[in-house]
Order: sequence, then structure tokens, then C-alpha cells
Amino acid sequence: MKKPLAILTASVIIILGGISAYISGIFTNNGENQTTPAPNITPTTTPTTNNKKYNTGTYSVLGSYMSPGGQEQFDLSVNLNNGIITSVTFQPKSMSKMGEKFGMMFNNGFSTQVVGKSIDSISLDVVNGASLTTSGFMDAMQTIKQKAQL
Repeated sequence: MKKPLAILTASVIIILGGISAYISGIFTNNGENQTTPAPNITPTTTPTTNNKKYNTGTYSVLGSYMSPGGQEQFDLSVNLNNGIITSVTFQPKSMSKMGEKFGMMFNNGFSTQVVGKSIDSISLDVVNGASLTTSGFMDAMQTIKQKAQL
């Protein structure tokens, strides 16, 4: 009877040893889950060609948008150098107090979001709470892009 007990004991020790090895392989560093390092793969990128080229220069438009108080207008001037916006000016021409307020709110925050960036990358939604002014600005930028294209 001692032989079957010895075999059973040895089997339990082997099983517990295997479980212990498995668990120690999964958990290290105070029970944190160990992750297998990712293989060293260099990603490949497909170069994209941008067929749009822009003339360097200053482009100005009279922009507009519809507000609850009626149509609002603004002057927009953009300086481009190889498709990069180097400077921009926005001058609201609102006849209403509300339009003037939102035009100035837009004016106080938009330039940092466009200067130094490619004209093709500009995509604004709301600037300082001014959504309608921003929409009019984006429409005016489309006109400037058309004017500046080679």
C-alpha cells in the first residue's frame, strides 16, 4: 500500500509544481500581470501625395454667415507660404451687439489654431463659444484655398 501512496504523492507534487511554475510565469512584481513584449516591427508607411499646391501670397475675402440676428460679415486675410498659414487677420463687420460679441470672441482665439499650420489641415468647429462665426470662417477659408491654388 505504500507504493500507490508514494505514486499519488509524487503525482500531486508534480501537478502542484507545474501549477506553481505556470502561476509564477503569469504573475511577477507583486501580482501585476506580466505582458509579453511586442516584437520589434518597424511600421511601414505609404507616402501620400498632396496634389494641391498653393501660391505664396496674401489672400483676402469678405466672409459671411447667418446668425439669429441676420447676416453677419467679416474681412479675412491670410498669408500663405507654400501652403502654410504664416499670419491671419479677422475683422468682424457686425451691425448687432450679439454679432459683434461673438465675432470678437472668435477673433480672440482662432489665430493660435491656424497660424503655422497647413491650410489643408485647418478644421475648426467652435472657437471661444462662437460656432456660427467659426462656420463662416471655414467657408471663407475654402474660398481662400480656391484663390491660392496653382
